[in-house]
Amino acid sequence: MCCKLISLNIDRIPLENQLLNAKYDYDAKYARIQKRLIEKDPLIDSERKLFEDLKGLKTAVDKEILQNAKLLENESYVERLVMRLVINQFNR
Repeated sequence: MCCKLISLNIDRIPLENQLLNAKYDYDAKYARIQKRLIEKDPLIDSERKLFEDLKGLKTAVDKEILQNAKLLENESYVERLVMRLVINQFNR
């Protein structure tokens, strides 16, 4: 019985990871961020709110980069841009 429960749990984890990745359009970075934030003391009261904020951040970052792909050549600018977007997204 114990081995069967462990086996079911092992099978469930990859499926949960795939579903979480799908929520972020298969951008694993955001799925990992969500998992790590939930494992720690939650900064946000609800998982749903965290997802909405991270999804909004992903949309904003993707939009900025799609508008000007050359941004990626300037790492320090991208770092400041993403920091500004993070602050804006989580201070709503």
